[in-house]
Amino acid sequence: MHQHAYKQRPNQILKSRLCWTHLRRAKASSLQLEEEGQQERLNEFSEDLLRNELETLLLSYHANALRASEPALTDGDKDDRIVQDVLQDIHSNYFNSLDWKEEGFVYEKSKNTKAWGYKQFWAPEVVEFEGKYYMYYTARWLEKDSLRIGVAVNDSPVGPFVDAFDQPMFDFGYAAIDAHVMLEEDGRVFLYYSHDCSENVVDGRKESHIYGMELNSDLLTVKSEGQLLLKPDQQWELKSGNEFRWNEGPFVVKCNGLYYLMYSANCFAHRDYSVGYVISKQPLGTFEKYEHNPILFSDRPDISGLGHHSVTKSPDGTELFIIYQTHTDPQEGGGNRQVCLDRMSFLEDGSIEVHGPTNTEQPAPSRSSGYKGGS
Repeated sequence: MHQHAYKQRPNQILKSRLCWTHLRRAKASSLQLEEEGQQERLNEFSEDLLRNELETLLLSYHANALRASEPALTDGDKDDRIVQDVLQDIHSNYFNSLDWKEEGFVYEKSKNTKAWGYKQFWAPEVVEFEGKYYMYYTARWLEKDSLRIGVAVNDSPVGPFVDAFDQPMFDFGYAAIDAHVMLEEDGRVFLYYSHDCSENVVDGRKESHIYGMELNSDLLTVKSEGQLLLKPDQQWELKSGNEFRWNEGPFVVKCNGLYYLMYSANCFAHRDYSVGYVISKQPLGTFEKYEHNPILFSDRPDISGLGHHSVTKSPDGTELFIIYQTHTDPQEGGGNRQVCLDRMSFLEDGSIEVHGPTNTEQPAPSRSSGYKGGS
């Protein structure tokens, strides 16, 4: 439906006489369409509504160009090409949170001459910095038959990513998984990870603890050794029995000068896998656990195993979303999982609220009503 709407009547737009009347109509139409869109389910948007929205955005684009004393071109072929290009950009931006495209493998061990891992590749996270993309991932290190964290780099977010080193990013003598990198406004870079329970025995139990450390400005090398930030000790984190306990999958969100380190607890294969958070005034703590954890958990039979999340914003930056896993079969649990997304927000008291879990269609992510030229 989107592609069909995008191709509707492209030549009629630039050939209309553009003036301030068009700009006023474009603004009014955009507001009206935005209000209608908030009231309708996404799959009830008609092709005419989609087409009109695209044309409205294009009129705004050219009206703004006229305001800047940039006359519209009159050559027919050139007009057609410009219209198609602008519509393509609008289509890409307007639907970028709704349309998904399969890009294939972004990292392949067999094509990396520096590959150090030989199996159990998981938990990738990609960070953009100064035009390059850094992918941090977990794999089992052949040399020590132990889980470690690696980093691979490329100029594109879809790869192919190439290992920066022929060994793990760091080796502190124990299994490390689930890397998350946070870039500070002052240029500092921090990496958070889980000291995996496979090589961490505490009082006879295998436990996963969350650590953090500072990286150098190259985002590739460590500036300090990892330090312990949190371990499982709240009651909700102890539901996997006495032999294993987990704090893993860290992700940091900064709000009003505070650092919210969100994480998962309990076994990923079990129903009780859930998300909580801790708060600190500094990126490496001391952290205090939220007393009303967990904030994302299952209290219904049709959803199971919610965790190992990340957080992102809507296209216009006005909404927060938490992206997390659940089991494809909520009765069986296990390793077969699917990706889910729900809204989250910060309340007036500074706490985090997740508006979920949901298993029904939700309103589309908020988006700007104006064309912003690829922003």
